[in-house]
Amino acid sequence: MTAHAAAVSVSYKVYKGGLLAIQAGALIVKGARSAANVGTMGGGLAIAGGGIIGPIAWSFVAIVYIAETSINYRRFKRGDISKTEFVARAKTGAVGTIGGLAGASAGAALGFVAGSAVFPVIGSIVGVIVGGIAGGIVARKLSVKLFVSIENKIEKAK
Repeated sequence: MTAHAAAVSVSYKVYKGGLLAIQAGALIVKGARSAANVGTMGGGLAIAGGGIIGPIAWSFVAIVYIAETSINYRRFKRGDISKTEFVARAKTGAVGTIGGLAGASAGAALGFVAGSAVFPVIGSIVGVIVGGIAGGIVARKLSVKLFVSIENKIEKAK
């Protein structure tokens, strides 16, 4: 591995770690808002689940997608990846990002319900955070896997 590749690898890991920290911070705020409404289970659940699919979440997801795509574009321009690989990464990135947002929302809502049942206030916050992160990661991987499977079937059909 060259010094440049090592620096890019480290900076990319720092970038991904920063994004995870920002997402966790957003989930903590949403969990705190949900915990405040724990007496009204429907209101708290609406904040935990529906609030994550709000305009702020979509804006954040768009920024993340643009950042990931720009990193891949720089790799394409340097010649590290081909045009076909760049297009494939852009497609799977879009599918994974949308799938991850949906999974994070569902996971946060389920985590809120489970956390509230176990320990009303703190459990709600922890449930939203753990459920959101786990749901986002799992949904992203599954949506990308499904997309790649569909793409491969289309290629075979041609």
